[in-house]
Amino acid sequence: MATDYANLGVAYRQKDLYDKALEYYEKALKINLEAYGEEHADVALVCQSMGVAYYGKQEYEMALQYYEKCLCIQEKVLPKRHPDTASIHSNTGLTYDSLNDHQSALIRDATGPGAGYRSGPVETYQPAGSTGSGHTAGPGLVSLAYVIEYDRKKHI
Repeated sequence: MATDYANLGVAYRQKDLYDKALEYYEKALKINLEAYGEEHADVALVCQSMGVAYYGKQEYEMALQYYEKCLCIQEKVLPKRHPDTASIHSNTGLTYDSLNDHQSALIRDATGPGAGYRSGPVETYQPAGSTGSGHTAGPGLVSLAYVIEYDRKKHI
């Protein structure tokens, strides 16, 4: 049932109905917490999805809170350098960038398991009927121009 709620959240988020998405993510989170406790990959995935929804609402501080919750769980329950952990580092870097905290964005991208890669916010649940592997949005390389532009601004 939690996965169904999470998938409904994804569907609403994809339609930019972030509040409705968050409503379903909250239901999924509650079920997962009751079923698995705080330290489970499914709990982390819902936190990640909530972060993506808050990012979409441009509530970047809330997005960061959920990304950090997700990362704390993932670091305990997933193997080192797992793709889901890399996507959280990417999402966090992108969110810091949206807050104009370019230094934190670069540090996150440079130190995370997906170092050197950037993508839009990624979540791993797929809507019902999807043939996807559970992952969305392939990564793109951080452009050298971005780093040069950051360095130029830093020294002005």
